[in-house]
Amino acid sequence: MLQAVLTASGIALHLSIQNQAMLFVVAAYQGLMLGGYVVLQPLIWPEYFGRHHLGAITGITQFFTVFVLAAGPLFAGAVFDATDAYTGAYRTLVGTWLLTAFLMLIVKPSRARLAPMAEPAAVVPGGGGCGESRG
Repeated sequence: MLQAVLTASGIALHLSIQNQAMLFVVAAYQGLMLGGYVVLQPLIWPEYFGRHHLGAITGITQFFTVFVLAAGPLFAGAVFDATDAYTGAYRTLVGTWLLTAFLMLIVKPSRARLAPMAEPAAVVPGGGGCGESRG
């Protein structure tokens, strides 16, 4: 949740850039925050949903993620064409990150994640395996 709020603040900082030095500082900050998202996302999913259906959940969400990533620039371009500025697009982006933080705050881990994991199968001594002969 904190990472989403920090990312939103980095995007909001873009609206206050006055010179090249500030641009570099804001770009570095934004890079660190979005880099945190890339690192944290695979760690957060199993914590919320468990590991049993993680592949299916990730696959479904990636479909929507790719769609939004492809539609984002089109939305920003439409905002610019309509208003002659990107301010509305940046504000929308800040709002979506804050919504993400809020949802992470209120969503609780699934019951599947809280259920005990099955014990691994026991290894039987002399039970044979790949390439072993029983001669």
